Amino acid sequence: MVMIMFFNFSSAFNTIRPLLLDRKLSVMQSSRSDVAVSNTGSLQGTVLSPFLFTLYTSDFRYSSGTCHLQKFGLVQSFVRWSEANHLLLNTSKIKELVVDFRRNKKPLTPITIQGNEVEVVKVYKYLGVHINDKLGWADNTEARYKKGQCRLFFLRRLSLEDPPSGAANASQLGMILAGNHGDKAAWQ
Repeated sequence: MVMIMFFNFSSAFNTIRPLLLDRKLSVMQSSRSDVAVSNTGSLQGTVLSPFLFTLYTSDFRYSSGTCHLQKFGLVQSFVRWSEANHLLLNTSKIKELVVDFRRNKKPLTPITIQGNEVEVVKVYKYLGVHINDKLGWADNTEARYKKGQCRLFFLRRLSLEDPPSGAANASQLGMILAGNHGDKAAWQ
């Protein structure tokens, strides 16, 4: 049995503390670059933000002599670490996915984080991929199929438009097709 916990932070990039990040970076590296002063956080949508957040959270470590019942110690340790690093957990969005192929499944002991019970889900969407408790592709394939059908519907409507309106049509087509290629639109 494998239990996967999906944590969610409220305004994760905005809560990065520059002085705490600077202290963590100085432990990790032997040389320093020029200092850039920031009042708080890192802007979402910038290329640097995910990298800075990864560096900010890279010092979390947990080890146990056994794997049995490690979940409870790990979760509580992670919650304490998050609070110490000024990261606010969005407990209503924390989910747990249990992959269990045993025939005789035992009931799970519920996890409570900051007074909220963590919901156990059968399917979870992570980075655009639908992961289910059987590790199958059916849920992900169905979601991609539905998204493709939606895009095709708009393409059909566009083809029926009389007369085609040039630039508007091209930009609409680009936005529709972008949904089938990782949701990234390329503008020329």
